[in-house]
Amino acid sequence: MQSSIKNNNSTIYKTPITKSMKIKTFAVYVLASAAMVSCTDKKDGAGDYNLTVNFEDPSADGTMAFLSSFDSGDKIDSVTIADSKAIFTGSVEEPTIVVVSYNGNRGYRFILESGNTEVRNGRAISNLNDRFRAFTDDYRARYDSIRNLIEQTKDEAEHTAMVNAGRLHLDSVMSETMIANIYNPIGYMIMLDKASGMEVEEFSEFLKQYPHLTKFKRIDSIKKHFDAVEATSAGKTYTDFEINQNGETVKLSDYVKPGQYTLVDFWASWCGPCKKEIAIIRQLYEKYNAKGLEVVGVDVWETPEQAQEYLNENPLPWNIMLTGEGSEITDKYGINGIPCIILIDPEGKIVARDLFEEELVNTVSEAMGDHTVTTEK
Repeated sequence: MQSSIKNNNSTIYKTPITKSMKIKTFAVYVLASAAMVSCTDKKDGAGDYNLTVNFEDPSADGTMAFLSSFDSGDKIDSVTIADSKAIFTGSVEEPTIVVVSYNGNRGYRFILESGNTEVRNGRAISNLNDRFRAFTDDYRARYDSIRNLIEQTKDEAEHTAMVNAGRLHLDSVMSETMIANIYNPIGYMIMLDKASGMEVEEFSEFLKQYPHLTKFKRIDSIKKHFDAVEATSAGKTYTDFEINQNGETVKLSDYVKPGQYTLVDFWASWCGPCKKEIAIIRQLYEKYNAKGLEVVGVDVWETPEQAQEYLNENPLPWNIMLTGEGSEITDKYGINGIPCIILIDPEGKIVARDLFEEELVNTVSEAMGDHTVTTEK
């Protein structure tokens, strides 16, 4: 999802990708472009700043504009908007990502550094902001070129090879640019994006190599996410939780019983992929319920009323927990996206998580192959 840039005095590397380019040539292209990134020392951009934010909304005049930290949300400064402008002055110990908001609007996000910065039409103009924008613009151009090339490829084997090469190319450029800018906000922003695709071990090793990143609250949140994923990974005992449903306390352990396999499906009524997996789960339930497979649906990220409205029209034959709009429950399992389907064995150990489609069917079928219902004595 990114691309690379060079230093301020150089041009952006934009060699077009053509259909005649072979996979081997493409790999060379990847390595060549990945090395062409920009680098900034962490102390560059420290000092006094003058920030001017222009607002197109005429009703903004007379209201307060707030300058806040993107990482922590803490307020840094506030000024009254006049003549459709908010002017902030101050100093920074190092460049940092900030947000300017007003009237409850989410506002603009950009890099605040020493010197003059102007925000116009939502675009921040300064050294690091210009370079990061060049980086993202070049990435979009590369992504489009790769996508167009893949779409023109009819041969299945070549198509697969091009998809893999394209991913390698974009990830390589992204990683090289991140490392070259790891001590400035460009590297930090790329890190936030890349972290979602990292494995637990990879993320932990990265923080060991660049411990300065641990000072950021968003990095700490990602770490907590990975800790939750690790705590609810295969082989670990499932994490219990409780909710208030219709005035009663309901626990996951009310439905996860010894002697049976249990599929726990985190879903929502507005989630298209969730409905697709529910259809598969229904088939598995009908096939294996008599042999000891139970299902618990955990509705998340919507109101109980929204979920119940869907269930009234689309009843499900298993128990449903309505957790509400918050993320407390999904945070316990490190869930960033749904559906998230987890299989728990008769001893309460997690067999596998993040199951989908064929993997879901195969995992459940294998587990239930020789399983018969047992009861507590």
